[in-house]
Amino acid sequence: MLRVAILHSAVSWKLASTSPSLTFPLKNNHVEMSFDGRNISLLADSGGYRSYLVYGGWYESIYGPDSCKDLASGCYFCPPSDPCDLASLRAQKIHSVGYGSGRVIRFVNRRVTLKLSKGEIRHLQVGLMIGSSRIEDGRQPFATLGLSIPSSKPITEAAMPPLLSQLVSAGAISETSFSVRVLEFGVGITGQLILGEPAAKRQDTKSFPLGSVPWSAALFAIPGSGVRVRSTPHGGHVRELSMKRDPLPVAIDTGCDVTTVPKEVFSMIWATIASTFGHQHVASRPSTLHPTSFHHLYARIDPKGWIWLRRTMTEYLPRIIVQGAAGSTFEVDLRYHSNLCEKEWCRLLISAGGSPDAFILGGPFLAQHDVYVNLDRKEIGISTPDRPVVKQFASHESWDRMRAPSCGHRAQSCSAVATRRCIKRPVRK
Repeated sequence: MLRVAILHSAVSWKLASTSPSLTFPLKNNHVEMSFDGRNISLLADSGGYRSYLVYGGWYESIYGPDSCKDLASGCYFCPPSDPCDLASLRAQKIHSVGYGSGRVIRFVNRRVTLKLSKGEIRHLQVGLMIGSSRIEDGRQPFATLGLSIPSSKPITEAAMPPLLSQLVSAGAISETSFSVRVLEFGVGITGQLILGEPAAKRQDTKSFPLGSVPWSAALFAIPGSGVRVRSTPHGGHVRELSMKRDPLPVAIDTGCDVTTVPKEVFSMIWATIASTFGHQHVASRPSTLHPTSFHHLYARIDPKGWIWLRRTMTEYLPRIIVQGAAGSTFEVDLRYHSNLCEKEWCRLLISAGGSPDAFILGGPFLAQHDVYVNLDRKEIGISTPDRPVVKQFASHESWDRMRAPSCGHRAQSCSAVATRRCIKRPVRK
């Protein structure tokens, strides 16, 4: 039955278009797609291969009729031609998937039709979300577009065909690949997501082999052999710290707002900042949090481990140089990681990973580089954008409005009426 469905979708698509790629506007890490007539905003997530839609019948059973209009991603409802309700979906096989952050999703498999400007693709398989621990924690669930494919590790029964692989089988795209090209960077990345592009087009593109990540079935990584942290020239002096470790998998995750680095690299970053700014002007976890105590400081680490620095000092942030196992290098400019600010202080969107090998490049890296990923050929291309990328400083208020909208009120239950609001924090999967 699956083979027949895929062949059917391939025929219906090829009659409408012969394009080898699909381009979608990317806004704040999200793309909008139309499934069975419902416009859904999906988080573009290269750290996973599953794609989910939030089922409106489930969401409105919690927050009441018409509450879907307040859900940032939008809700999916089954079309009249193929109806469903919450009871019928719960009667199906329900899958549960857990993530490293503790998030758990419960879903059923559903076949949908993706509407495009030049045609439609039928019988695509996605997950229809009918449960999420984010609701239990008072946070909005969200739809997700998985851009990866599973590694060679055994696939559990909760697996579903990656959407990119389904699009290739349907003839909608030529290869299991995608490109991210950023035009603006503020609360997330805004630009273009291109699915199925045959090859990186820029001649100055640096190519790296793709490897797997030991602790993830979906993340892909550039095998690294070393890391250097170099200060921006300041007063004619350049400071550099280095670390060699082989292999060091450096992953790229379009669904992350921050870049996670090994603790050793985080220490190198802080040591370089302290050396550049002057040790008398930095403080690691100062005893008081009152801003008046910081008048002599240029940079500090708060009790939660985040680095904060004065907005006027962001131009002096260091760069991380990653040495690929094949010999080529690429840079991570930390100036792109310093646009979330409270008055004169900006937080560096760099997190120290809990694992010695946790090195994950998030959205700020994608604002600095055009990235092309080909999962068929297992290669990644990195190049400098040939256009200006607009970098905007974002306040915590604007971040909260975009990343953690209010969940609203729960509907009447057997016991009481409960009210919960979303926890306001950068999106973490």
